[in-house]
Amino acid sequence: MTVWHKLMDALLESDTLLAAKRTADIKRYTVRRWQKIHGTPLDAQQVQLYLCDVRHGDLTQEQRLFVKQCQEEIDACYRSALFRLLVSGEIVRLHLASDIGEAAALLSPAVPAASEP
Repeated sequence: MTVWHKLMDALLESDTLLAAKRTADIKRYTVRRWQKIHGTPLDAQQVQLYLCDVRHGDLTQEQRLFVKQCQEEIDACYRSALFRLLVSGEIVRLHLASDIGEAAALLSPAVPAASEP
């Protein structure tokens, strides 16, 4: 794990409410992806228990690995979103954009218009 990942994770974990929301997002994402891929339900309560403490949660080894993979995917999304928010804030602070929305649009990988190269 890079220093940047550690810093982003520390920022996310420093806010208890944000950490709880991230855990809820991971749970929803995991349960829905499992259902989509396997066509069978995954017990959301067991996923929640596992996310809170890996020694808990009545999950198979395959399910535990799947939860871990989904957790890593969502953590990467949160890190990226936090990074983009910080950069967007700096763009506004330097008066390169008038607000966060404009700054985010400047960074967005949008499809170029026909007149753009």
